[in-house]
Amino acid sequence: MAEAVAAELKQNLGVKFTIQVENPTIWGELSTDGMLKGILPGYDIASGGENWAGTDPGSYPLSINQWGTEWASGAIGPQSYRDHAENWFFYTYDRQEVKAWGNPSNAQEGVQISQWQPIISAAKKAIPVIMAFWKKQPADFFDNNSGLGPGSLTLDQTLNNYVASYKTAKTAAEKHADWVSFWKWVGTYVSSPGDASLGLVDQAYVMTHEPKLQYDIWSWTGVLWSSTGQQALKLAAKISNTLMASGYIVPLNYEDDNYLVQPGVQNVDPNPDIGAFGNFYNLQYLNLK
Repeated sequence: MAEAVAAELKQNLGVKFTIQVENPTIWGELSTDGMLKGILPGYDIASGGENWAGTDPGSYPLSINQWGTEWASGAIGPQSYRDHAENWFFYTYDRQEVKAWGNPSNAQEGVQISQWQPIISAAKKAIPVIMAFWKKQPADFFDNNSGLGPGSLTLDQTLNNYVASYKTAKTAAEKHADWVSFWKWVGTYVSSPGDASLGLVDQAYVMTHEPKLQYDIWSWTGVLWSSTGQQALKLAAKISNTLMASGYIVPLNYEDDNYLVQPGVQNVDPNPDIGAFGNFYNLQYLNLK
């Protein structure tokens, strides 16, 4: 596939690039661990298949619907946006927020209410930005993605609960533990290798600085999962066509499914709605002689 891409780009655009073959472990790290220092933008080719059609509309645009959530990493957009996002992945805690609020790894932090104040102030600035963003979104997108629907706590209520927990804590260790939990809610930290959990402050940053392309893909993907019928198909087409037109995916190949049948079995018609794991299908129709 890499050689085919190289040939197409050279023939049609005069673009030359080098194919660097890596062992599977290194390739997995490069393609799944978020932004890594020294790795330049490139191509990641993948394929997928529709599964459980109608009940799993998120599969309609094949594997590329995953781009909608992965792009929260700040992998695209202007240099300033990507530079800001680097702090989310390379350190256990966002180093800019550690500098402003204190280090959660320090057991002496968070035991005094004065040590909570910088984070409380940051949360109170971020909450109105987040709520203003969600109020402008379509209802179905809000309901399925905000986590702020009926029956859930408001962001202000959650903030107050953190502070109340601190006030009832009996020991310095308990106060520190409450502070760390609060820090992680407001700030950004690495939840697993290559995977950042964005707190309130960086959620607000993304909402006000993200490129329009990132917002469009993210919002269409968010609505897609709760869609059915023609709406889901139109959204899937929007996602695929927009990414293709922007040069983020390449329509390199199409898969053919081949079926081996016994002599005398004719007109086999696979039913893709009944399980397609491993490209094996339950058969819906067939004629026997």
